[in-house]
Amino acid sequence: MDRYALIVAEDLMVETALRESAQAHGISIEQVHTAKEALEQATAKPPVVIFLDLASKKLRPLALIRHLKDDDHPAHRARIVGFGTHAGDELRTKAKALGCDFTYTRTELARQAPSVLRQLL
Repeated sequence: MDRYALIVAEDLMVETALRESAQAHGISIEQVHTAKEALEQATAKPPVVIFLDLASKKLRPLALIRHLKDDDHPAHRARIVGFGTHAGDELRTKAKALGCDFTYTRTELARQAPSVLRQLL
């Protein structure tokens, strides 16, 4: 089965860094922009890792993590990497409590994308 990463965000900086790093590792990246699309995509084709914008109010990221980590969801074994703003410490803590495997600020994830992907894939 084709291993791929799913990005649930509209952050161009993070997306670009992840795409470049994934391409170097022969991993495909698919991006969606809504929680509904994320659930549908992850159900149809469970990814190895899901990158999730924790700062997006539109995505309702905490609820999305709950759904994705539910034992009945096909993608419940996927690693979730949350990212957000520097001021979002409380949100990142809540995300980890719900099953988010790793959290980064946007800048950290963009800068460390090659090592993060290498570690997870």
